[in-house]
Amino acid sequence: LEAFLDQRITEVEFSGSDVLSSNFFQDAPAILQMQSTDSLKQMLNSTKSLSSQLMTTRLKHLFLIKSSPRYVDRLVESLKSKLETAEKMIDCQKAVKLKFQEAVEEEKALDPKVKIIIDKTKILLSEVELDISKRYKNRKVNIMGGLSALQQISVY
Repeated sequence: LEAFLDQRITEVEFSGSDVLSSNFFQDAPAILQMQSTDSLKQMLNSTKSLSSQLMTTRLKHLFLIKSSPRYVDRLVESLKSKLETAEKMIDCQKAVKLKFQEAVEEEKALDPKVKIIIDKTKILLSEVELDISKRYKNRKVNIMGGLSALQQISVY
């Protein structure tokens, strides 16, 4: 229908100089002879619009489902595969949540031990500073770096 309307528009536009085409539609019904270029273009646009609506992806799938059992089988397999993948992702998500909870619990359990280690390290550090100070005529000694790194670990 689109091709016919395209051809008819072309014929109407060039019919003034072509005697053959004007004689060709002489026996055609009056409704066909009376159509102007604008009305033919409007019909063509309506036809194209309707055609595009009929050829949407959704309708193509419906036509394929109705006409092809193999297509339905492929769709079923595809959906089963996606369902299995979704179930695997849910299981993975549960496992990650469980590991996160275990890590939080382990951190809570280790936090007192880390504080004890930091306190003991402070004591040892002050003793080492005193010992070094005595060896260098009671000059003030500051050991830097080790304790601040441990305190940063305990913050996390």
